[in-house]
Amino acid sequence: MESYRQKEEARALEETQWWIGCIAHSWSALLSDSECVFLSSEFIGTSSDVALPLPQASHTPRDVLSTILQACDWEQLFERTQRYDASVGAIQVWVQAIDGMLQYKSGVDFLDICRLAAEQTKLPSHRIDHVDVRICTPLQAYGLSPDLTMFVGLDAESWSMKPERIPWIDDSVRVELGLTDGDLPIRKARHLFKSLLNSSQKAILFDTENDESVGNSTPVAEYLSMVE
Repeated sequence: MESYRQKEEARALEETQWWIGCIAHSWSALLSDSECVFLSSEFIGTSSDVALPLPQASHTPRDVLSTILQACDWEQLFERTQRYDASVGAIQVWVQAIDGMLQYKSGVDFLDICRLAAEQTKLPSHRIDHVDVRICTPLQAYGLSPDLTMFVGLDAESWSMKPERIPWIDDSVRVELGLTDGDLPIRKARHLFKSLLNSSQKAILFDTENDESVGNSTPVAEYLSMVE
């Protein structure tokens, strides 16, 4: 039994070694010169003592991106045919943004270019546009008098009660400068939530407590505890 366990551990170790070797060769264009020199030597398995098969090494960072795109399950992505599912379109726009940046020679690292393209590229909004339907934040809904208001997704992250951040000033400095808001954001949110409830003829509130979220926002949680 002990020898069998040792063989299984040795096999698992070589599988891990082979997996790391495959990733390193596929992404070799992103590695340093010294790391590439190491990859040029024969890749011998730790337990089998034979040369392990490896994929072709990439030559440019764009080859690495192509390898990642080829590994995507496009069949599953294209099955997501909902009208407002932008999965495939988002990837396409992201790749186009990267290719556009690569046209210009710069000292920016390829991974930073990918990260920058992901952060700065935005798809056009595909929200429903109807004369009788408006989708907005609680603040955008202030002052409206709808027949029906649906409160959806008002969890503690989507409608945060945290004070707005001031650049270059942390919490301790805000206290020293007297810039703390105290419970002002919560008081403003309570007033806004009650105003939205009272201004609508009917209201439907979706409780996010059982969703995979951080729970209801403070005004919602207070209201639900009061009416229960």
